[in-house]
Amino acid sequence: MKKKLILFASVIFFASGFNTAYAKSGYEFYFFGINVNHLKDARPLMLVAGALASVAAHEAGHLLYLESQGKRWDTQASMSSGFAVQSQEGLNNEQLQLFGRSGFLLQTGIGTLLTLFPGTKNSDFTKGWVAMNSFQIWSYDARAHDIGNDFELIDKGNGESDVDRVVMSLWSQYNLRVLKTAEPGYTYPPRVSSEVPAFSEGTLDVLEFPAPWGRDILPASFTNSP
Repeated sequence: MKKKLILFASVIFFASGFNTAYAKSGYEFYFFGINVNHLKDARPLMLVAGALASVAAHEAGHLLYLESQGKRWDTQASMSSGFAVQSQEGLNNEQLQLFGRSGFLLQTGIGTLLTLFPGTKNSDFTKGWVAMNSFQIWSYDARAHDIGNDFELIDKGNGESDVDRVVMSLWSQYNLRVLKTAEPGYTYPPRVSSEVPAFSEGTLDVLEFPAPWGRDILPASFTNSP
């Protein structure tokens, strides 16, 4: 069952992250909020900086929560995100739930703030941040978690991790949507170009098309006869 869920999530993950939109220059491709056609104009260092800062913010969320509860913490190398914050002290059910949620809450929340302000909304740093945040959420169950699994902690604390998955996924999609609509020339739904006539324009004359029959067998209404 878990493998089916992971497969289903992966399909949605790619479908939601990679899509097209109509712009003044034609159809453009977006991968997790980043306009692929505009990568040549982007600053790679800022994209990478935003992505790395996004990962760090996730772990900072866990760290800040443990600090707020007066719990000792440490960091360890992790296969999932490079490093992870953990605590050897016991946590009650409520603390387990909040500790599990705190990483994505801070990471996604800061992403929303970055997309709110005109000065940061369309920056490469924000694109890197939001893209990494969305990628981490949608690929979470497909990645190895040798230090700890946020959603398993929520379940261990008698929470409903499936609800958290849905909320975080929709939230990250909202941030991606804001990024796409901030792109210059972005238009949705696609418009019919003025250079290409719509199918409904003009009168269709069936006699303009070749047919295997003779003109004389066509009804009067088709031959424009009086």
